[in-house]
Amino acid sequence: MRLLRTSTFIGLLFLSFPILAQHIQQSTVIPEQSTAPPPPAPRDPTAMSIVNQALAAAGGINAVSAIRDYSASGNITYHWQQDVQGTVNITALGQIAFRIDATMPTGVRSWAIDKGAYQTKNEQGVVMPVRGQIPIIPGSLILPHLHLATALNAAFFRFSYQGLAQLGGRSVHDIQIVPWSSNAKNPAVQSLAKDFFIDATTFQIVQTQDVISSTRAIHMVVYSDYRSQNGMLVPFAIDQAISGQPISSIRLSQISFNTGLQESRFGL
Repeated sequence: MRLLRTSTFIGLLFLSFPILAQHIQQSTVIPEQSTAPPPPAPRDPTAMSIVNQALAAAGGINAVSAIRDYSASGNITYHWQQDVQGTVNITALGQIAFRIDATMPTGVRSWAIDKGAYQTKNEQGVVMPVRGQIPIIPGSLILPHLHLATALNAAFFRFSYQGLAQLGGRSVHDIQIVPWSSNAKNPAVQSLAKDFFIDATTFQIVQTQDVISSTRAIHMVVYSDYRSQNGMLVPFAIDQAISGQPISSIRLSQISFNTGLQESRFGL
């Protein structure tokens, strides 16, 4: 029973965002008789300045945008009735593929997103599809700056400044990023909103927050223990919670970029 609950629980790792392309296509359709491009998304100057400073602090938008793949490993603790600890390998390829392999006391469990499909494989090697929403950028769970860079390089993301907030005694800027459309009040589009809490002094991403559309639960990811890796500042501690309930704690021991991962690596 605990493993079944844990499997469902871990599945929430990937349910933060619905498929972006589907919602953008539905909400920004231009009538056939019109040849005018959609208007650019509103971008608050204060929000843009802070996002650019956050990317610069991480190593620069060019360095972040140049990440084609990454491989990371370390330890993971799943917080459920009792903490379950193990080792973890995490890989990502561009904006299309992501995989977690967690070696637990009962064996290896894997979760993978590839070509729009989300699957899990249990300790017995049984592969099953997972019902749920697929994140916009799966790899941003470990590297939140990937989301910032992708949104900044696209014209259809709205950036808004929500003001200063306090998190753990630190002053942070609250920046909200959401896909923009001609129907900005479309609930499907609004459900894609994600808040980035950026330290007002160091400009490190301290936390991200979004709402899981299927349950309306608040999903939070806290980032800490930033370390320099190949000219980039990377969070080595990633802690997740849903509506205040801790989900997982990841402690990386290493991460490598652009090692030539192939898409075949992500099939279960």
